[in-house]
Amino acid sequence: MSFWKMLSKFIAGDKSQKVPFETLKLEKLENRQLLTVIIDDPSSSLRKAMDISIDSDDQNEFSFQSKIDKARDKDSYCFIAPADGLMSINMNSAVSRSFNALDPTLTVYDYKKRKIGFNDDISTFIQNANVDFYVHQGQQYYIKAQGWRSSFGDYELTITAPDGNSQLFDMPDDANKIKNAANIVSEGSKTEVFVGVYPAKDKDYFSYTAKSDSTLTITIDTSSSPLNSYLYVYNNRKKIVAKNLDKQATLESTVTIEVEKDQQFFIRVNGYKKSIGTYNLIIEETPANKPETTDPDNLDEGNSTNSNANDPDIQGYAVSFSAWDYPGRDNDIAGPKTDSYIIKKLLRDGFNFDTENIHINSGGANQVNANTVESEIGWLASKADSNDIAVIHYSGHGLEGDSISSDDEESLLLPDSTGIYQQDLERMIGSINPETTKIILIDSCFAGGLTDIANNIPNAYVLASAEYNQYAWDEVPPYYPSNNYNGGSIFMNWLAQGILSKDADANDNGMVSLFEAFNYTDQNVNLATGTGNDNQNPVIQSPITDLEILLA
Repeated sequence: MSFWKMLSKFIAGDKSQKVPFETLKLEKLENRQLLTVIIDDPSSSLRKAMDISIDSDDQNEFSFQSKIDKARDKDSYCFIAPADGLMSINMNSAVSRSFNALDPTLTVYDYKKRKIGFNDDISTFIQNANVDFYVHQGQQYYIKAQGWRSSFGDYELTITAPDGNSQLFDMPDDANKIKNAANIVSEGSKTEVFVGVYPAKDKDYFSYTAKSDSTLTITIDTSSSPLNSYLYVYNNRKKIVAKNLDKQATLESTVTIEVEKDQQFFIRVNGYKKSIGTYNLIIEETPANKPETTDPDNLDEGNSTNSNANDPDIQGYAVSFSAWDYPGRDNDIAGPKTDSYIIKKLLRDGFNFDTENIHINSGGANQVNANTVESEIGWLASKADSNDIAVIHYSGHGLEGDSISSDDEESLLLPDSTGIYQQDLERMIGSINPETTKIILIDSCFAGGLTDIANNIPNAYVLASAEYNQYAWDEVPPYYPSNNYNGGSIFMNWLAQGILSKDADANDNGMVSLFEAFNYTDQNVNLATGTGNDNQNPVIQSPITDLEILLA
């Protein structure tokens, strides 16, 4: 029986015929009427997804019905995008056919089967699912329909094809680093490109050169997407000059800066936490009559990138949190207790900090808690100016994020049973003068999951004791070769050893830089902890890797 005969029988009221074919051909609707057929149990595997053939023309909608037969069942579909533009897919619980307990969830994947969109509930009160996403003509995409948790039942899937009038930016796969930023060439005063943040933790970098002396406005439009966007702008020295996060007020982001003709900028876009979705990057130049300036690159001019702890004009301020007394004896850890002494000696004798400028918080919930961390970092913000160095040190338990396969939401676990996440630290540290050099030492299990702070805070350098999926060794055993401090963690022992003894001075210039200290610590910690589950790899992160901060 042909498709059209089966369809005519269905429209006439014969619902005994279900469409048992592998390719569902959806053609344009006449007079905006939805064309509806019933699909019988598509495969749950993306690899065996049912093909949907779409013959579209200007915002046509197509609809078909199927059923999640049982708990945790999945239905998979695939299609070739007929045009560039915005695609919309709705999954509605088809209550008109029978009693239905289905709570729909909808996931969309690109041609590499990477997740680019997901929705469970359209709103607090509407359990149906909707995903809007931009597509490239000729590329294949996948749809996975299922029920939330154990729900199942009938549903209707409605597809709105793109209009074919949108311009998409073809992001190279390696444009997730600033050095590989995709270049945007503007023909006029306003430039728009459509892009997507996917999978989770993806970052998009763009390079843009101003055409004139102007006010530059950069907007991330997510009005047709669930993406909660983060926006960062760097100058040609790869220093952050503007950012907008808008975690609570709106999902969109925008910044405005004054620029000069031929001045190059880098733009970074990513999502908050696991947020994914498409966005419209809008760049607008508004010409302005600007007075002459001495240096068009000096939006962030200061001495922080040439900081030297031995320069008498530079002041050093530090706060240390050594958490070792946790609820329950089995949760206590010995290393941080000694680390508090090590960090004080390191800052005083290695960094040449005045003792009065070093605040040590060591112990349990009364000494190290969320309020203490907030207050002490606030003290740093009140003291450090653009020429100074601010050090933030943490030693204690670390809490693993949601996934062991990604640096996702790792946190510091305090003795008061609270956790401090990356966004909390960024908010606190962000209150410090943007031009202050900030050195952040995190000595805990899974510490590497917090290193992205360096990409989000100006002039920040993060040294973490272990990668995001690794444990960090606590107290150094008595036989340990660098055990010069009667305990303490492996990370702090080697860091202090390299700086105070100048063993880390790789170029023999009599000075130890931050990167020399890290390389020395990394090499020795890695060798000492061996391989397998015991292995520990320190991590360093900074948006600037070609400059050296001199420590001792």
